[in-house]
Amino acid sequence: MELLLLVLLAWIRAGTGQMIRPVAVPHEEMLHKPRHPVSQLLDKLLLKYDRRLRPHYGGPPVVVNVTMNIDSVGPISEVDMNFRIDISFRQYWVDKRLVFNETEEITELNVNSNFLGNIWQPDTYF
Repeated sequence: MELLLLVLLAWIRAGTGQMIRPVAVPHEEMLHKPRHPVSQLLDKLLLKYDRRLRPHYGGPPVVVNVTMNIDSVGPISEVDMNFRIDISFRQYWVDKRLVFNETEEITELNVNSNFLGNIWQPDTYF
C-alpha cells in the first residue's frame, strides 16, 4: 500500500508578516550511519527530491487548499485607525514525489516543522 505524505505549512502572525520556514538538510555522511528507520526513509525520500520544482512540474497546476482561522482580534485603535489580528493560516497539497511504501515498522509518517525547509512550498503573499 502506498501512502502520501500530506504537507502542512506553519502559522503566520499578522502584524509581523513573518512566516516560519525552518531548514534542516541532511549531510551526505549522515546517510551512511545507522539511523532510525524513519530517519532513513526521510533521507531516502529527499535524496533525489528538488524542492525548487513544484509537484507535477511541466504538467497540471498544483491544487493548494487553504484554511484561515482568526485566533484573536485587538486592540483596536480608532484614533490611529489600526488593529492587531492573530490568524492561523494552513496550506495543504499532495506531492506525489513524497510517496513511500508502508512497512511493518512505518505505517504512518508524521513530521515536524523542521522538515518543511526540505520540500517545495507554494509562494504565498497577501
